[in-house]
Amino acid sequence: MYEKYGKLDINVWTPLIGFDKENPENGVNELLERMDFKPDAVSAFLFHIDIIMQHDGLEVETKIPPDCCSYYGSPRNGIRERQDWTNQDLHKLIKGLEDNGIETYMSIMGNVSGNTFHDEWIYDHDEVIFDSRDGKDAYNVLRRMKDGTYFEDLFIEKLCKSMLDYGFTGFLPTDNFCPLWLRISLGDFSSDMVEQFIMHTNIKPTEEILNGLGNDSNENKNLRGDWLWNEHKIDWIKFLAYRWGVFWTKVCDRLHAIGKKVMGLGVYCTDPFETLYCLGIDLRILGKSGLDGLKPNIVPTGARLNHPERSDPLFDYMAMLPMISAIVPDTKLYTMLGVRDDTEEWDTIHHAPCSLERDIYTMMNFMRITPKGMKRCSEGFFVCLGDSLRKDDWKWLIERFDTSICNNVKAPITPTVIWSDYAFDALLPDYIETRRWSSHKYVYEIAERGTLMSTVARSEDIDYVSGTIFVPNFDLLSEDEKKKIASYNNGAVICTAMAGFSPKEYGICADIIFEDKFSNSPAMVFAYNTNIDEKTRKEIEEMYSIDDGAPNLSKPFNNIPESNLTILQEKLKFAKVTSGFADALALLLRQTGTEIFNCNLPISVVELDNGKYRLSILNPSLTSYGKSVVTAVKPVKDVKIASMFPVLPVKYMKDEGQTVGRMHTGRDGSEKSFTVKVAPGGMAIVEIELN
Repeated sequence: MYEKYGKLDINVWTPLIGFDKENPENGVNELLERMDFKPDAVSAFLFHIDIIMQHDGLEVETKIPPDCCSYYGSPRNGIRERQDWTNQDLHKLIKGLEDNGIETYMSIMGNVSGNTFHDEWIYDHDEVIFDSRDGKDAYNVLRRMKDGTYFEDLFIEKLCKSMLDYGFTGFLPTDNFCPLWLRISLGDFSSDMVEQFIMHTNIKPTEEILNGLGNDSNENKNLRGDWLWNEHKIDWIKFLAYRWGVFWTKVCDRLHAIGKKVMGLGVYCTDPFETLYCLGIDLRILGKSGLDGLKPNIVPTGARLNHPERSDPLFDYMAMLPMISAIVPDTKLYTMLGVRDDTEEWDTIHHAPCSLERDIYTMMNFMRITPKGMKRCSEGFFVCLGDSLRKDDWKWLIERFDTSICNNVKAPITPTVIWSDYAFDALLPDYIETRRWSSHKYVYEIAERGTLMSTVARSEDIDYVSGTIFVPNFDLLSEDEKKKIASYNNGAVICTAMAGFSPKEYGICADIIFEDKFSNSPAMVFAYNTNIDEKTRKEIEEMYSIDDGAPNLSKPFNNIPESNLTILQEKLKFAKVTSGFADALALLLRQTGTEIFNCNLPISVVELDNGKYRLSILNPSLTSYGKSVVTAVKPVKDVKIASMFPVLPVKYMKDEGQTVGRMHTGRDGSEKSFTVKVAPGGMAIVEIELN
């Protein structure tokens, strides 16, 4: 007990209601008793920014507002009623955690509460409230004060004092802080932000825009918004990316100077391109600002339970992790694990445990190929939220954390996705004109069709890659990258591009090439080194030759109305990609990328350094058990169940499909197939040794 859990970095996010103020240690020992292990870090979720803006030292004991004592001032969680904490109580709590060797983070949001629980600082300084096209909501920390100074400078001064007084290890801002959840096509179009844009870019505004500055009526804000989004979209996106870089560099520089760390969450660490286009944040700039880590908000099960109108977003959310790992390779990622939130009233560990288990295993499956070998994309989990998890809950989680870890991966067997920063930059203007799929979109759409790709490599690391590679948007690569991919001979190469691109220009003799015949912005696929058979070639041709009847986006694409969907939903509008075309691409990748094993359910496979294979089998059905049949190219010597389910050994099969013996006996070692049962919406993991 109380020994640090050493296999993964485990961070726990908990509001103050997760601790008992009446306990002699303010509940530190009680929390550790429930967890039965020592986490790496605890993020005290104080919620309201006024824990910083209204902080005035610890010499005088003062009450902390109710909406800092619990999330949104929530009156209770599953264990206790909200308690009234003081600034000195909080200091004692943080000291107790630090004395136990646990890092502590001050965690806030950018929300405002309308003076419901206390008189809020912002309502005396409404110049820093986010100004959307039709209203005001939460903080815009990039705004300037009435005296012309930047809010960020005042905020950082107060933040440093709060951090030093309370003794936190670091700072973790979360939702509605960086940035607001509204997409940037909806604001902030205040006079202040537009003036900052004009000063930074030297773009001359129209007379109408210029005359309206200083008057922030909805009419004027909408005029500015239309001008920026329709005529200067790329400049507006890059300006906001620049401003966020300035903000975070200032925060990191000041906090690092006083020995503190800085983490970034979020709900806003989504697909890198969506994060840039919709929210004005370039994750590379954040990575270079000095952040000590990012916490991507990958919570597919919680989102599915709360949004039944959506299909299961598992593959969409999970594809974020390898893409973020690729774009910020030197930044540590701690994956958000949505377990329970009493305030938002969802609970995956009790209401959807199979899917939560699947989330844990899937997150730890993602790896990046580096010059130093295979590296997990995530350092560990950021448990959301930990305030009302009981001892049995923590035991359940730790068992699955143990199962998820595999530290002896040698190489991927399923395809590796190639990431290019150059192509990422080229995608911004190209997407506006063509609405082509991003790398993230390709990866998760292919996964939804049964072909999992759990490994990513940056283009400069391709010399360390072996096996099948997938190169989305080959035509957007640099000339050097194209030549390097064209000469790859360690496995099959499957690429996409816009129709009309000629692989022959790079000396590529494609084994197969096809276009989306039914899109008005058609993509194409070409592949080489594949050795595909005629049966597969015919199947592929049949797939892409059928129109699914889906409508095309209207041209021109550059000014089509943007989606008003918000956080945790796909916000990009893409040109039509016919479902049969996508199915054909998925089949091509599956047939060339998993030649050692075949399965009727989606699989991810890696080779281990002991010569065995670790195979993760995913059951897409949320309502029934998956009955997987795995077939290897060689006779199977042994199979061990690595996951918590199933319990019994696998059932081996003869070539004609019969199970060998009702009680798992009678096999002669020649069998190449076996069956594994997978929980509804879950994942089973097996380790296989071949003869």
